[in-house]
Amino acid sequence: MEKIRNNWFIICMAIIAYVYLSLPNNNASLDAYDYACSAKYGVDLFHPHHLLFNGFFHLEYKLLENIIPSIDVLKMMQATNALFALGTLIIAYQALKKVCSAAKSKALIMFCACTFGMLRFATEGETYIIPLFFCLLSSLFFVKIIKDPRATGAKYFSFAFLSGLSFAVACLFHQTALFWGIGLWVGFILGNRRISLLIFSLASLMIPIVYIFVMPRTEDHNLVLDLFRYMTDYYHSDSAEIQFGWRNLIMTPISLFRTIYQVHGNIPTLLQATSGIIPSIIAILLAIIGLGLILFFRVHRHRTRPVWGIIEKSHLIIFALSLIFAFFSHGNAEFMVMLPLCAVFFLQSYFDEDSLTCIYPIALSAFMWNVLTAIGPANQLNYYNEECIVAHIHQHPQATYLLREKNSVSNKYFYRYGERPQANLVRADIEKNVEELRQQNIANPSMEIYSDVLSRPNPLSRGALLEKCNVSCKKIREALPINCAMGKYTLDQIEMAHP
Repeated sequence: MEKIRNNWFIICMAIIAYVYLSLPNNNASLDAYDYACSAKYGVDLFHPHHLLFNGFFHLEYKLLENIIPSIDVLKMMQATNALFALGTLIIAYQALKKVCSAAKSKALIMFCACTFGMLRFATEGETYIIPLFFCLLSSLFFVKIIKDPRATGAKYFSFAFLSGLSFAVACLFHQTALFWGIGLWVGFILGNRRISLLIFSLASLMIPIVYIFVMPRTEDHNLVLDLFRYMTDYYHSDSAEIQFGWRNLIMTPISLFRTIYQVHGNIPTLLQATSGIIPSIIAILLAIIGLGLILFFRVHRHRTRPVWGIIEKSHLIIFALSLIFAFFSHGNAEFMVMLPLCAVFFLQSYFDEDSLTCIYPIALSAFMWNVLTAIGPANQLNYYNEECIVAHIHQHPQATYLLREKNSVSNKYFYRYGERPQANLVRADIEKNVEELRQQNIANPSMEIYSDVLSRPNPLSRGALLEKCNVSCKKIREALPINCAMGKYTLDQIEMAHP
C-alpha cells in the first residue's frame, strides 16, 4: 500500500497512457481525414497554417510503410499524437516542478491529462498536440532561465536558444503557437533578460526561413510581400472564422467549459447506446464535483490573492491571447486545447499543499465523464456510418449528392479510393450552392440527385448552431438505409423544390 501511495502519479500516468493509446477515435474529424489523405498520398504537404504537419506524417508513413506495409495512416497519426500528448504532460510536469512543489505539480498535471481537450486530441489525428509539446518544451527552457537569478554564460544562452527553437518548431506545426512565443518574449523583457531575449528571437528566425524555402513564388518577385501573403493565407480563405457577433459570446464560454468537460447534444444517445447507466453516472459526477468544490472553498475562504512573478504573468499573457483568438474564431474549442496546461503555471499559486485534495475528485470526475461520454463511444461506435454514402457515391459517379457533411464524406472517399469523387458533391449548409443546384435541376428535371438532409440526425453542437441547413426538396424514393449509433437514417433520391 505504501508503494502505491508513493507511486500514485506513475500509476495514474500509466492509466492515462493506456487510454490515449488504446482508444483512438473511430469517428475521426473531417480535418483528420484531410491530413491523413495528405500523409498517405503525398499531396498538399505544406499548408501555411500548419506548415510541417502533413509533411511530418508523410515522412513517418514512408518510413513505417517499409516495416508495416498494411499500416493505417490515420491510426498511425492518432498513435503518434497520443505519444506526443504523453510527452507534453511529462515536460509540463518538469517545468511546473521548477515553479511549485512536486506534489502540486503532479495534481495539476493529472487534472490537465483528464480534460476533454487533451483526451480528445490525444486520440485524434489533428494538428494541436505536437505544437503544444514544443510550446511546453519552450516554456521548460524559459523557466530554467527565469528561476535562476544568476542565469548567465553559455549554459543559459543555450537554454534561450533552445526555447526559441522549440517555439519556432511549434509555430511551424501550427500558427496558433505564435501566442506562446509572444508571452515568453514579454517574459524575457519583464525579467530584464535582454541577451536571452535576443538569442530567443534569433532562434525564432527559423520560422520565416522555413516558410521562404517552401512557399511558392509569384510574378511580383517581392520576397517580403510573398512571404506575408503565404504566411497569412489561411486568414484569407473560406475556412477562417474571424468574426464578432452573438455566436462568439455564446460559444466561447461553452467551448471553454468543454475544454474540461465534454458537452454535446449526442451524449444522451451515446450513453444509451453504450451502457444505459445515466443516473448512476450523474450521481457519481455530482458527488465528486461537489466534494471537490466544498473542499476548495473551505480551504480558500480566508486566503489572500498571491503575488504573481514573471513566469505566472508570461503564461497569463499566453492564456489571454489564445482565448481572445478563440473568441474571434466563434469560440473554437480547438484553439483552447492549450489553455489548461498554460493556466496551471499561474493558477498553481492559488493552491497550497492542504488544498490539493480538491483537485483529485474533479480530475477523476473529468476523466470518468469524458471517457464515458466521448472518448469511449468514439472508439466503440460508428456515429453516422458515412462509409455507406462513400460506397454509394463510388457506385454512382454521374450523380449529384446534397449532403450535410459534404467535406467529411469527400475526405473519407479520397482516403479510401485515393482520388476525389467524380460525382458532384454539394454542401447543404451553403445557400448559394443549394440555389445553384436548384437552378440546375430546373434546367434538367431528369437530374439524379441524392441527399441525406431529410433524415440524418443532427444533435445540438457547435456546428449545428453555426451552420444553417434549410433545404426545400421532395423525396422521390429511399435509395439507401443507413444504420448508425445516432439512429437510422436514409440516403434519398430527391428533386429540388421549385421556388
